Amino acid sequence: MQAFTLRDVQTLAGISRSMVNAMVASGIVTPPRARNQYRFSFQDLLLFRTAQSLRAANVPTRRVVRSLKKLDALGTGRPLTGIRITRLADWWP
Repeated sequence: MQAFTLRDVQTLAGISRSMVNAMVASGIVTPPRARNQYRFSFQDLLLFRTAQSLRAANVPTRRVVRSLKKLDALGTGRPLTGIRITRLADWWP
């Protein structure tokens, strides 16, 4: 299994370090650590790309993290990467 470093994730997904840290801190992504560095899986990378696409649609970071955490808590038995997540409308300020 290939593991991606934080720098790889930032480059491949185009996501900021603060967004990665927020997702790790909230428990959405739980990467193992090797040599004091996170090692992200391919599924983690896909989830970061989804989060970045939401940020590109002007969804605030806090709302992205909160929404992903709520979806994860639903316990559908599917990984979050198996669900299509998009922004539908401007219903928040």
